[in-house]
Amino acid sequence: MFRAACLILVVLMLVGCAAPAVTATPVPPPTAIPLPEGVRAIEPPKALSDFTLVNQDGKTVHLEDLKGKYTLFSFGYTNCPDVCPITLAHFRQVKEALGEAAAQVRFVFFSVDGARDTPERLKAYLSAFDTEFWGISGPDAAMRALITECAGTYDLHNGGGLIKNYTVDHTAGAFLLTPDGVWVRKYVYATDPTIIAQDILKFLRG
Repeated sequence: MFRAACLILVVLMLVGCAAPAVTATPVPPPTAIPLPEGVRAIEPPKALSDFTLVNQDGKTVHLEDLKGKYTLFSFGYTNCPDVCPITLAHFRQVKEALGEAAAQVRFVFFSVDGARDTPERLKAYLSAFDTEFWGISGPDAAMRALITECAGTYDLHNGGGLIKNYTVDHTAGAFLLTPDGVWVRKYVYATDPTIIAQDILKFLRG
């Protein structure tokens, strides 16, 4: 009995001296690399719905026609006094900064003023910036649906169609679609074109 009691005591002492259980410390997720000023990530990325609009050559355009390349686009109108021409001038600078990689990027100007921005008008207007830029316009309902999907809006100050020389308030900046038609970036208006080009190159290089 004495030997058994001693044995039990030794076991209890060993248990009491055992190393405490090690609790795994959660590893914090790596800190996300901050994006450059003016660059906004779309989280989660958003697949756009199909649309039916018309390009500067008078041909019907669907979302499918933008697939296969990255697409940098903006919304505006050809009578815009400042924001739109500046944006398109920046598009030209982005294209130049991309160099040979520009062949993998499509540049598109969506007009929110379909009543005045006919295909002929868009083609003439864009030729002052780059003849390879696409101009797309169409019915007001279709364009509103598209810009709404991109968290944007516009307002025609045409007095219900009574004013001819009207202005349009619209969402500025630029947007980036992947070759699959997924919206992944918003570039704040007047963001340095070099920054935009460098951001696009990151996508192109994977």
